[in-house]
Amino acid sequence: MRQSSSFKLFLLMATFITSLSLSAQEQLGFHTDNYSGINSVLLNPAGHANTPFNWDINLVEGAFFIENNYFDLTPFRLLDVNDVTIDDFQYGPEVKDPAELPPGAIIQDFVDDGRKRYANIAGHVMGPSFFVRINESSTIGLTTNFRVAGSGAGITDNLSYYTYFDQPLFEGFQVDKFSLGFMSWGEIGLNYMHQVEVNGGDLAVGATLKYLNGYEGAFLYSDRDFLLTKLPGDTLSGNSVSFNYGYTSSNLDMETVSLQKNGSGVGIDLGFVYTAKDYGDGYLWKIGVSLLDVGKVTFNQNAKEHLTTSDDLVVLATEGFQNIENLEDFESKLGLFSDQVLGDSSLSYLDGEFSMWLPSAISVQADYQFTQNVFVNATFVQGIPLGGVGVRRGSLLGITPRFEHRWFGAALPLSIYNWQDARLGLAARVAFFSVGTSNLGSVFGRNTFTGTDIYFAVKLNPFDLNLGGGSRGGNKNRKRGRSTRGVKCYEF
Repeated sequence: MRQSSSFKLFLLMATFITSLSLSAQEQLGFHTDNYSGINSVLLNPAGHANTPFNWDINLVEGAFFIENNYFDLTPFRLLDVNDVTIDDFQYGPEVKDPAELPPGAIIQDFVDDGRKRYANIAGHVMGPSFFVRINESSTIGLTTNFRVAGSGAGITDNLSYYTYFDQPLFEGFQVDKFSLGFMSWGEIGLNYMHQVEVNGGDLAVGATLKYLNGYEGAFLYSDRDFLLTKLPGDTLSGNSVSFNYGYTSSNLDMETVSLQKNGSGVGIDLGFVYTAKDYGDGYLWKIGVSLLDVGKVTFNQNAKEHLTTSDDLVVLATEGFQNIENLEDFESKLGLFSDQVLGDSSLSYLDGEFSMWLPSAISVQADYQFTQNVFVNATFVQGIPLGGVGVRRGSLLGITPRFEHRWFGAALPLSIYNWQDARLGLAARVAFFSVGTSNLGSVFGRNTFTGTDIYFAVKLNPFDLNLGGGSRGGNKNRKRGRSTRGVKCYEF
């Protein structure tokens, strides 16, 4: 057997639990909608430039996403999550003939395609948030958000399950530098957007300045490539290794889980939207560029940072790192790791605080209006890691045709995540309620499952838009004869 039964049980349980921790990466079916109001600032802080509203209130938005290319479940779909038990999972490497498995069996296996491995988990709950138009050209808003994000990036294929276990003993293989990170934090953001007329249209510039409350954080970062060699007896050796790692400990015992502030920080989103007007109902096209989640959280309560670096040959007996059940076990294993690498169990300790970067990204959004109600959007998001220690954002390219009406809308986002599999989504909006997914097959289709997402929102905004002729948005030049939608500026 390639793994112990206890490890396999842990892996199956982790797989099942993480399949409950979902999040939508960018909510293309909702945040690109001109009626999404304050919620659109999560993709571009000037994204609400063309909304017909003079005020908009988000009561709650939830978004949940998970995606990886390390393991998969077959067959599985999100709708089955409440019906499966741990006994339904079968360990893929031990399955000889799938036809002999009992009905309802789900094979948990490992991806073997030669690519680097990644994993991304992200989720947020956007709480009470709003914007109001303070004059013909400007809006101001407030956002509240609770977010969870985790990532693994740069993990060499040599550490893929089958590739690793097929590596011969005494034959070194390269491990590329990599980054693992997890963080939960809260945000209170102040958004400001200003529009000016430029040739042929409007230019809106927006910014969201965010105060961050850090709750939990953990990371492991290797800043150099090194050679790893398998030795007999579950022993590894490596040369020129460097591992920087840290964690908060307020919830590591898993007995009294609580939301405890362990740090703080600041972040900012910046963006602009240029809209080419048609001087009629709507616009011809628009394009936006945004820089998202530039900032970091410093954890200085219940926090520890370690650094283990050695230019000599290191031999590590992995048997001693099993059976971690509580905080004391966890920290004793870290001491054992320090002792084996540095010759002293306390020598790796570096500091009582550490900082982690947010999942920063640059995004480009383009939108074209075919008719009064039919649009198509193209959105590109590229993660830009600003430092080694932090959470990495995945890349996304999406094309989203959509139908918009004041009281209902629908979208069919087609997206490619991390330049791998394409997936089709579906989103719908009825009055003040929206729901959607970017991976429709993972929700309804029983097939190979590597991740899923789902999102929803409940909002309030004006009932009567007085939709007479004119273009969307608040910056209208009446001196040049443009008519408006008849929505008067908000009066306090």
